[in-house]
Amino acid sequence: MTGSVPDVRPYLEEAAVFVAPLRFGAGIQNKLLEAMAMEVPIVTSPLAADGLRTGTGDEPPLDVARNRDEFVERILNRLAEAKRDRSPNAEGRRFVERNFVWAKSAAQLERILESCAAGVG
Repeated sequence: MTGSVPDVRPYLEEAAVFVAPLRFGAGIQNKLLEAMAMEVPIVTSPLAADGLRTGTGDEPPLDVARNRDEFVERILNRLAEAKRDRSPNAEGRRFVERNFVWAKSAAQLERILESCAAGVG
């Protein structure tokens, strides 16, 4: 834990696991997207995982823990995996690239705005 930092990338580059036990939140959890884009495995709460569900049913590659014991178990498992193999978690990055890139989001927003404009007037 570091508190506020100007750039999270150096910290994510060194991380074996990203833990996000969020109990409150709304919308997309951007910190989780950042960790996935940096290919860091994630252990998180159902609330945070729900914010990353896609309209096409694409599930984010996360370890979801529902209580303290599950968090401990999943974190320890991820740390043990990292000790055996420090390869990046490429599946997380692919998920972000498929679902949460600016060009795709901008195109979706443009379609929504065009649809709204067509209905006016």
